[in-house]
Amino acid sequence: MQHHDNWMREHATAARAEGWALNAADGSDNGPWQIQRIDDPAQTPVHLANDRAAWAIVMNGTRAHHMAARDFVQHANPAEWRAMCEWQQQQPSDSPPPC
Repeated sequence: MQHHDNWMREHATAARAEGWALNAADGSDNGPWQIQRIDDPAQTPVHLANDRAAWAIVMNGTRAHHMAARDFVQHANPAEWRAMCEWQQQQPSDSPPPC
């Protein structure tokens, strides 16, 4: 099974409700798949300040869509995963990062 099979429509819907998305970023220097905030406030009830806010939700989240996003990015874009882990390790937290 490919890891993108784990990312389902229900996950995308739950992510959108939190203000973020797992987006294809073809041609990006940061890799092909990225966790990003949704830029258009009309598309989500929550408008995040930046992509790092989206990373925080994904890295600290415990729901199925958070776990699926972490699994997907870890396998589909290892460079993004490393960047997210390095960022998370610099943040104050009571729990260890999922890296």
